[in-house]
Amino acid sequence: MNKKILLILFVLFSPMVVYAAPANPAFHDDNFYQCVISAYNSKNNTSLPITTNLTDEELKTIKSLSCAIASVSDASGIEKMTSLTYLNLSENQLTSIDLSKNTSLIDLDLSANQLTSIDLSQNTALTYLVLEKNSLKALDSYLFNGGVVIYSSEIILPSNLSV
Repeated sequence: MNKKILLILFVLFSPMVVYAAPANPAFHDDNFYQCVISAYNSKNNTSLPITTNLTDEELKTIKSLSCAIASVSDASGIEKMTSLTYLNLSENQLTSIDLSKNTSLIDLDLSANQLTSIDLSQNTALTYLVLEKNSLKALDSYLFNGGVVIYSSEIILPSNLSV
């Protein structure tokens, strides 16, 4: 009898550990989703927690996202933010990123990650691009035509990059 009472008391009064994974299933990285939530909160003067499931319509309202030095390793879910014009994911642990749905991007900083390749062929609005301090081996030639930048007015690339 005493063991049952102790067990019940233990269950009732033990600190509960709850894993607060991103509420939106499109996102796989807690740090990235927290950054997205913070951007949404800042834009809308709200204080939503990470357990909030931002809808696709809410995600589309985010135009600026700065997640520098945020320990982001997976940017899944970024495709939902189709109105982004500014994105800073510098100094994280990204090995890949798909920005094909983010066609409004004008300013992009992905410096100091672990990217080995990137496809920016859909991002024709880019005017500022920073990719230094990555492991890029080549960049799609659509950005260049005989050494002249076609779509971007300013590009900062690693010195070992071949185009």
